[in-house]
Amino acid sequence: MTLHGIGFIALALALVFGAAFPLGAYLARLYRGDLRFLAAIEAPIYRLCGI
Repeated sequence: MTLHGIGFIALALALVFGAAFPLGAYLARLYRGDLRFLAAIEAPIYRLCGI
């Protein structure tokens, strides 16, 4: 494996591990119900659909 290939693998792993904590924290807030990012858009659509 070339140095370029090893560098690419290292970069990919760094991106995955770097994104894991922020995404995990976001999902935890979302599933607890603390975060309703699109609530202002969801409510009228649900009302229109009769949900």
